[in-house]
This record gives sequence, C-alpha cells and structure tokens, in this order.
Amino acid sequence: MDRLAKSPETINTEIVDDADFKAPLLDSIDRDDIKVYKKRWYILAMFFLVSVGQGILYNTWSPIQRTARAVYKWDSFMIDLMPALGCIGPCFTIIPLGWLMDVKGLRVAVILAAGCQFFGSVLRCIPTGGNWIASTILICFGQALSGITAPIPLSGGVLLSATWFPANQRTTSTALLMTGSFSGSALSFIIGPLFVDDIGRTDYNQVNSTQREFYFKQIRNLFLIESALMAVLFLVVVAYYPAKPPRLPSRSSGTGRMSPKTGILKLLQNRNFLLLALLYGASCGVYSGWSSVLGQILEGFDVGQTFAGWLGFIAIVCGAFSAVFFSIFADRFAGHLKEFLIFFMACATMSVLIVSFIFSTVITFNKILISVMFGFTGFFVNGALPFFFEFGAEIAYPVAEGITSSVIKFSDYFLQALFLIVSMGHFGGAWMTWVMMVTISATTIILPCVRESYNRLNIDNSPSLQ
Repeated sequence: MDRLAKSPETINTEIVDDADFKAPLLDSIDRDDIKVYKKRWYILAMFFLVSVGQGILYNTWSPIQRTARAVYKWDSFMIDLMPALGCIGPCFTIIPLGWLMDVKGLRVAVILAAGCQFFGSVLRCIPTGGNWIASTILICFGQALSGITAPIPLSGGVLLSATWFPANQRTTSTALLMTGSFSGSALSFIIGPLFVDDIGRTDYNQVNSTQREFYFKQIRNLFLIESALMAVLFLVVVAYYPAKPPRLPSRSSGTGRMSPKTGILKLLQNRNFLLLALLYGASCGVYSGWSSVLGQILEGFDVGQTFAGWLGFIAIVCGAFSAVFFSIFADRFAGHLKEFLIFFMACATMSVLIVSFIFSTVITFNKILISVMFGFTGFFVNGALPFFFEFGAEIAYPVAEGITSSVIKFSDYFLQALFLIVSMGHFGGAWMTWVMMVTISATTIILPCVRESYNRLNIDNSPSLQ
C-alpha cells in the first residue's frame, strides 16, 4: 500500500526527507481513512489549559508590579525583565521545539511543556529566609524555565488542529487554542490583585519591613496556588494525552510533510511566508510586549494596579471573543484569511492611534474612554492571531505545521524581546505606545503585498474521495 494509505492504527501526517518527498497522492486516501473523533475535544481542552497556565505564569508580574517592586526592591528594569525572560529563551528553543512537535508528536511536546511550567512555578516557591536577592534569582530562573517551552502551547495549536480536526473546523479550533494564552493572561489580571494587595500611593522606599513581610507572604501564597494548579495539569497530561488519532480527520492531514531540515530551508526561501511572519511579530509580538508592562505604563496616570489589571482583562477577553467568533466565519467562508487580516489590522490601527493620543495627553485621560479603547484594541489585535497562523500554514504547505508555526512565533518572540530590552527603564509608556502604533500601522499597509495561496485547502476541496 502507498505510504499515504496507511492502516487506521498508524495513519497520520508523515515527515519525509526531501529526496523521498513527492506531491500528495490524493487518490490513495480512501474514504474509510477519514474519521473525526469526539476525543478531539478532550485533546483541545487539555492543550487549552496548558496554554492558560503559560499565560498565567508569563503575566504574573504586570498586575502586581507595584507591590513586587516594593517587596523585592526592584526597579522598572526588573519589571521589564520578567516578560523579557519569557521571550529570550524561546528564541533559542522554538525551532528545536517545532522539530519535536513534528517528529515526536503532540504527547511528548505537551508533557514537556506542562512539566516545565510546573517545575518553573516550583522554583519560585523555594523559601529563602527573607533573602530578597536569592528570591529574585529563583524567580528569574523559574520564569525562564516556564518560558523556554512556551512555543509549544503558543504555536502548537496549528499542528493540533491539522492532526485532530476536519478542514471546516481548523481555523476555529486554532482560535480556541490560542485563546488559552489570552485567558491565562486575563485570569492573572484578576487573580494577582485578589491575592496581593496594592501598596497604593505609598512610595516604594516607604514600605517598612513589617509591611514588606506581609506583602511577601501574599505573593508566596499566589505562587503556591499557581504551582498546585500546574502540578494537577501536569499529572493529568501524563496520565492520558494521545499523540494522534487512529484515522485521518481530513485529506490534507494524510499527505506527507517535508522533514524539519528541508522544511526550514524551504521556509527561508519563501519570501511570501517570511513577510507574513515578520508582520505578525511587528504587530502581535510588539503588542504582547506592550501589554506585559501595562501596569508600569499606566503609573503616570495614578490609577493603581487593580485598574490596570481590569484594562488588561478587558482587552484580552475581547480578543479571545473576536478570535473565536470570526474564526467560525472564516471556516464557513474558506479562502479569505488575508481579507480578514487586513480588516483586523486596519481597525487595530485606529484603536491604537486613539490610545496613543490618550497616553500622550493629546486626548484627556478618562477611565471609561481608555477602557473602551483597550477593549477595541484587544478585540482586533488578539483576534488576528489565529488568522496569521492558519494563513502561514496554508502558504507554507507542505512544510509541517509545527515548524511553520514555530518560525512565525519566533518572529513574535524576537521582536517582542527586542522591544522590551530596548525599553527597559529608559523610555516612558507614551513612547512604547507610539512604537506599537507604528508597527501595527506598517503591518496594515504591507499586508496586501502578501500573496494568497491556500495549498492545504485546495487538497481538501479537490475531487471526491474514492
């Protein structure tokens, strides 16, 4: 039997070397090879929860940044460093992790991601006897450890969708999976202030040792709760998380994929794909970095970390809603991902422009107005994420989805880390907001230059099966 017409027990996307790679033989895929399993929703749910955990750990500090600065005697540089640590490590691990997902499968990858999240969260809980320097070191190592496998939950959704879901559910499932990270970040804006009190208008240097110990215990309790949740998630994933279904969910999922090495070389020669990846990092990546230091950006407006937390929550929830809502339409009207992206980025440009005017005091700061504009900004920027990844997978096919999404995410991490490192303690919130405004507007202008191609979709919509 041809390599594309496998037995039900072994059928799945196959990675082949360039010398062996041939155009997909669609006629060799029998009707009996196509089946959609209900367990795909369990697979999606567990992957979603791992993404939630990643979002919580990554965004731990923004909602409690004022109290953390007082407790650990940090400056604004350290607050910027925390999310940067979550970006620098993945810049080095994202391509190997893409290989891991494609070659070793989703089970190994998801267990690794959940394990690093758990052990990274445990490092932050190790007692140091009130030694703030030792606590800071452990926190930095924990932040870095939980972040090095972040590309798995943040970019592996495309691979999971292609492995478990039919063609008419791929964009929606990818959107659902990407809302996991959003949801985790949103929860951190609520959970953080619930466990850790805001020091209010008290100057950092005026917090005495008794108050510092009290706030330290609050932060430690937050760490313990997060660590316990990560432990439960890790154990559940280890207990049961299959790598692939017994049979194909779609025709394109049964065709061979290029080997990781060949795929990367192919992507580096695909200018159309590289342009799309760069635009993703310049828009969504910079926006993510900007959101991670939101509390610090709002310091000059004297609104407190609780209000900053609610702003982040509003933006993320609106983005998660739009990503899922519009992805359903995208699945119904396949072949229009580029049009959706241009629409999202154009609307995001207008929203960010108004936010920039508010932070630059061109428009008077108003809590209601800024809340509405944050909602619109999150709605359009975060809502665009699944479209970037699915469009990239279509353009790059037959390169494997794990490598494709990893390269796109690398652009995010690299530009986000660069944005945060350059900004560390040197520039104010208005400057950071205007940089985001420039990158998102540039993305809107350049997106029409990306040529459309729907390689996977053409396979799924080709003449009927045998």
